[in-house]
Amino acid sequence: MNRSAATTAFQLITRHSSPTSSVLMAKVVIYTKPGCPYCAKAKDWYNSQGIPFIEKNAQDNREYRKEMFRFSNNDPTVPVIVVDGKLKQIGWEGRG
Repeated sequence: MNRSAATTAFQLITRHSSPTSSVLMAKVVIYTKPGCPYCAKAKDWYNSQGIPFIEKNAQDNREYRKEMFRFSNNDPTVPVIVVDGKLKQIGWEGRG
């Protein structure tokens, strides 16, 4: 992910409800499979930005796989990143 895309992603995920209130974080879900290097890079990026996420192993859990396919229109490419219930992206750095 290039710096511009990373900044945009962070801006989409971080929201301020008012100048004096705490920052509200969007719910981020990353659908992954074990051993996927692109999944690892995506998780590393979110961790480096301090953005919490829920990881769902779509390879070993059939329910997570069904959820992922609903977002990805049956595309098996991982990672699949969903923010606040909306598909953000499939793959990482143009790959997956």
